[in-house]
Amino acid sequence: HHIFLSSLNQEINLHEKQLAVHKELLAGTKDGVIVITPNLFVSDINPAAEWLLGYAAEEVIGKTIDTILIGPERLSSALETVQLGEPIHNLGDCFFHRREGQSFPAIIRLLPVENAGSLLAILIFINDLSEQIESQRNSQQLEHRAILGDFTAIFAHDLRNPINNISTGMQLIQSRISESDPNFD
Repeated sequence: HHIFLSSLNQEINLHEKQLAVHKELLAGTKDGVIVITPNLFVSDINPAAEWLLGYAAEEVIGKTIDTILIGPERLSSALETVQLGEPIHNLGDCFFHRREGQSFPAIIRLLPVENAGSLLAILIFINDLSEQIESQRNSQQLEHRAILGDFTAIFAHDLRNPINNISTGMQLIQSRISESDPNFD
């Protein structure tokens, strides 16, 4: 009996450590992670997903995924595929909607969690692309400004040289003609 209890305590300690690692992993990742049951009910959501979607974990746990993850039509067919045990590593460019209705671009990955051929859960990873797209826009804008600056410098140089030549010529003529000459003006 003592050996059996000791073995159970070791197993409980191992599971508690695994649960702590699981919680740290969910809390520490920058991607939004939603854990859903095989019948598509939310069982867990990490803080990044809460922030991305605008929902608190308490609001969504136990709800169906289609009530909180509002996006393209192909999401439901992708979830059906993952229910069969096939992972989808990239759903393509997608726009999803936050709770308040604002849309954001994201990459979605769907991974089945299986044990002995039985589907235990589905992991949904949401990678928000808003910052990346904004960064690309800013760099394109800077590139356009640099090109415009180069063009302006070339244009100013090409325009300034003839004007300088004309001005120098006028000064030379002015120094050679007396003020009483009728061509002075």
